[in-house]
Amino acid sequence: MDNNKRWQLEEEHDETIRFLDKAEEALNDYRQQFYRKTNDLVDKVSSFYRELPYGTSSDVNSRFQQGIEEYNWEIRKKESEIEEARDNERRDFNRKMDSE
Repeated sequence: MDNNKRWQLEEEHDETIRFLDKAEEALNDYRQQFYRKTNDLVDKVSSFYRELPYGTSSDVNSRFQQGIEEYNWEIRKKESEIEEARDNERRDFNRKMDSE
């Protein structure tokens, strides 16, 4: 393989890996925002229910917890997809470098 072809393959690989790293970073940012905003909301709703003479917030808290669990499942799924794409990219890159 000539140097130009090698350089081109390396640049394409680096670009793809950077894209996947940015996707992973965005996912982590979304997760942090979600937890921060959800915790703030749970605090406000819990405070509201504590002030009611008859109200309990356990039902509301359980709904929040269910939503958090569903969100965590979706996040883990997206993380797995990114990691799988990264593994595929590395495998394809190594195959191309070995075959040329």
